[in-house]
Amino acid sequence: MKKSWKILSLLVLGVFLMAVLAGCVGQRAVGVIDVDQVVAKSKTAQKYQEQLSQKGKELTQRLQETKATGEAKEKEQQQAYNEFIQTKQELEQKLDQEMKKAVEEVAKEKNLSTVLYKKDVRYGGVDITQAVTEKLK
Repeated sequence: MKKSWKILSLLVLGVFLMAVLAGCVGQRAVGVIDVDQVVAKSKTAQKYQEQLSQKGKELTQRLQETKATGEAKEKEQQQAYNEFIQTKQELEQKLDQEMKKAVEEVAKEKNLSTVLYKKDVRYGGVDITQAVTEKLK
């Protein structure tokens, strides 16, 4: 009877160890990304920044050429500001979508299950910043 308990215990322990080891083999790595660096170096982000800068110049010129005064001038300034903010939000949304797509592609290529912001990770992780920057051409 004692012998069968030992064999059963060893069998259960063996199955448990196999399950644990199988789980470890299937684990995927965690990636990290420095979003500020991607934005600073990516051609896509630079293109959007240039578009926003151009929009700002156009609106500034339009406001300088206006002949309105008082309340009408304030209204035009507010409209120009709103137009600038709307353009900025649209461009940020486009960049965010493109960056998300690039991160997903790189994560899939590198078999990463999760990608975190580099600033929030103290240690470890596969840095995918450069790969994402290159995808955002």
